[in-house]
Amino acid sequence: MALKRVWSKQAWQTARDSYLIELEPRVRARRKRRSRGEKDPVEDFLWEYYSLRGGRLLTWSQGAGVVLEEAFMQKVKQQHEERLKKLNVEQRGA
Repeated sequence: MALKRVWSKQAWQTARDSYLIELEPRVRARRKRRSRGEKDPVEDFLWEYYSLRGGRLLTWSQGAGVVLEEAFMQKVKQQHEERLKKLNVEQRGA
């Protein structure tokens, strides 16, 4: 997978918070309706047709092609260290 974007901690936290602010009230309303046995033809259709579950829907993901900055920097550091080890091994064998 080609790297498309690197998000800072602040950027992904803002995106996650916006996502949750939008969805938490909808999930909460759905759970209350179900606990009271109330039906809503449109909402029920969407939740059931798409097999949505509240907990799963509230699990945020940054999406494909996005890497979180800390994870990206760890990967770069790890690759750099692996290259250095390989160079040291090659130099010893030469």
